[in-house]
Amino acid sequence: RQDLLREAREEVAHLEREWREALERERESFLRELSERAVAETIAVARRALRDLANADLEAQAVEVFLERLRTLDEEQRQALAEALRTSERTAVVHSAFDLTEAHETQIREHLAEQIGEVFDVSFESGAEVGFGVELRIGERKVAWSLDSYLDNLKTRVRERLNAELRKGTASAAGEAVVGPESTNEEE
Repeated sequence: RQDLLREAREEVAHLEREWREALERERESFLRELSERAVAETIAVARRALRDLANADLEAQAVEVFLERLRTLDEEQRQALAEALRTSERTAVVHSAFDLTEAHETQIREHLAEQIGEVFDVSFESGAEVGFGVELRIGERKVAWSLDSYLDNLKTRVRERLNAELRKGTASAAGEAVVGPESTNEEE
């Protein structure tokens, strides 16, 4: 009889452990999904707000930051762009979230000629797919600046932080003693 009672207690303890583990996995999944949604919504709101705030001054500043990125290309990056230019029918495409002024287009052409040192065609396109920013594509190579890259970086950092917190929560939950149904645990 004692053996049956002991086996029954062990079985109950085993089932309770499995139930708690399943509950913890479900909690982690829920918290991960909730954090993903919160991050996505925060980033979406920030993107909408920044687009709503965009004006000519902000667009001009975006072009200046992009031009600075072009000015600070290292030799390896310049060589990679020059090589891409040779294999891409000597064409470069500059995408921006807004229509560039003629002055900005001229500045970009001049900076590209200075950096790459070759003559080539540059076409300009605008559209929302770049986000708020400016992007140069030559073949498979790209040089870009956009607010979206900052927001994507923020999203990655927030996700990493949330995942670290979830892992810490899981580790501390795994370290708690299993409490039977008739017992109480003040931390719960």
